[in-house]
Amino acid sequence: MTSEEARISLSFHSGRNSNIKDPRWINGFLGSLRKFNGDIIEENFIDVMNCLKVLAPEFASDSVDKNLLADVYGILYYTTIWIQEGGRLSDIDCKIRNKIKYWMQMYSYAIVLLLDYSEQAYKEAFTEFDDYLMKLPK
Repeated sequence: MTSEEARISLSFHSGRNSNIKDPRWINGFLGSLRKFNGDIIEENFIDVMNCLKVLAPEFASDSVDKNLLADVYGILYYTTIWIQEGGRLSDIDCKIRNKIKYWMQMYSYAIVLLLDYSEQAYKEAFTEFDDYLMKLPK
């Protein structure tokens, strides 16, 4: 995946892409939570994290692109608000809610380390995610 492809993918996952007729908008990470049908799409989370991996060098800049930050933060903010008590998804199955919380913990940790952007932080940013992937059924 190229940097441009990662940016476009994140824009759909965050629901910030203006092309709302594209299926990636409604089927993206936030789109699938917005119209929650009882099941989460793990591939969306994996794609979001892979986009972050591709875009990681861009976080090293002294000025990170505003749209990139808006996409990244929007995913974290809305997901967190929606799954908390009283949120749009507060009544979903506890096991699903806990999995989404776990995803957001991995995601936010990666973001914090990418913004720190030391060589050690970059190596650490995706360690838990990589372990998570290794535990998935093949």
